[in-house]
Amino acid sequence: MVAAGSIVVKNVPPYAIIGGNPAKVIKYRFLPETIQKLLLIDFSVLEPDFFIQHRQRLAQMDIDRDVDDL
Repeated sequence: MVAAGSIVVKNVPPYAIIGGNPAKVIKYRFLPETIQKLLLIDFSVLEPDFFIQHRQRLAQMDIDRDVDDL
């Protein structure tokens, strides 16, 4: 996620929240071990309506706790 008005001058790490001029990492959306697990998931193999079909369960998930359920 990039904050409004930020100037991005280099690559942004996965799941980082950045902001500023030049942009810097403010924090990460998830714990480091969760990010590593998310990077291993091949989201391209999911059916197009996967997120629609499972939106209620996904909305209730604590991703850091439930990442293995994905």
